[in-house]
Amino acid sequence: MEKDTVEIPEIVKSKRGGARDGCGRKKTGRLKIYQNLTISGVPEDIELIKEKAKLHNKSIASYVIGLVKESE
Repeated sequence: MEKDTVEIPEIVKSKRGGARDGCGRKKTGRLKIYQNLTISGVPEDIELIKEKAKLHNKSIASYVIGLVKESE
């Protein structure tokens, strides 16, 4: 039995795009480091949180963090 051979094409590096020195978003020097948190809940509860945050003119994150800090 003869085995079939498969030729693997040579990878050719593109001459376009890619990272270049000095490109990209510049650092702002901001020292704060933020993290993300995801919460799950029934749609009614999530809507209630959104409504309460809007009522207090706060983002959802600011509203929830404020509630947690108040309860300490």
